[in-house]
Amino acid sequence: MTISGKREVPEEGKDAERIIHQECYWGTFSREIILPEEVDSYSTKASFENGIIKLVMPKMKVAQRKKIVINNKKNDNK
Repeated sequence: MTISGKREVPEEGKDAERIIHQECYWGTFSREIILPEEVDSYSTKASFENGIIKLVMPKMKVAQRKKIVINNKKNDNK
């Protein structure tokens, strides 16, 4: 999963010659996150509120395993 965006410089932050130390940088950014399991991208929902991105990503439904018995005709005659 990749999250990317752009942070705009706030009006009060444009006075660069007065900045001594800056923790938060402005401009484009990108973050890649490797998910531990496959997700259903069609059912994924995203929201952004108060500077927080919230992602709801349901896991993919895995097909149920089925045990298949193989009959060996040579062994059936014994």
